[in-house]
Amino acid sequence: PMNAAEFEARSQRLSDGDDQAGRPEAGITHAIYTARLDRDFRLTGSGAWHIKLAGKQPALLPLTGFGLALWEPRWAPLDGSSSFTPANVGATDHDIALYADRSGRLVFDWSLAGSQDRARQWSYVLALPPCGSQRIELTLPANLKPTLEGATISAAESLDDGSRRWSIDLIGREKSILRLSDNSEPKGTQPSAIWRPRVTYELSSRGLQLSAEWQID
Repeated sequence: PMNAAEFEARSQRLSDGDDQAGRPEAGITHAIYTARLDRDFRLTGSGAWHIKLAGKQPALLPLTGFGLALWEPRWAPLDGSSSFTPANVGATDHDIALYADRSGRLVFDWSLAGSQDRARQWSYVLALPPCGSQRIELTLPANLKPTLEGATISAAESLDDGSRRWSIDLIGREKSILRLSDNSEPKGTQPSAIWRPRVTYELSSRGLQLSAEWQID
């Protein structure tokens, strides 16, 4: 992989030589992310972007709004071998970007920390780069169920280790919130008793007489 200074120099040359501003020279046609929870309830997994280069020259692909911790980006071999080529992702003046010198499949490892609310529900802000079609293959313990507004979530597949794999399809969404809730059966609770008092006062020549009744529901 190139060092930071070389990445910056190449990025600047591409920016200076862009005579077709506004037309993307490279893009992600579709993306697949796999993930499971670690012991700290972080999402960890791998991802694959299918990169399309419009021309024959290298291009700078902005990863606008990308919010995952990413490491070891690499180009997958076209011949099916195990020889991966390191890819170059770095910071530009505006955002982070991929130096795309080819079309192909870019794979990487990633992680994302979540937050827990008072109801002990975990939430994760998914900030992904622009892409026409995105899928998340999410493996969770059997008691957890994902929800994500505007996404299509397929029925879970039960795995041999007792966990379940969910398929989540995102169409045209770059930022969304994934929530994990416990769908195990709630424990039975004892019915509570409600006391309904009824007090009657009667004033007569003998004085004040009080009578009371209690109804239990």
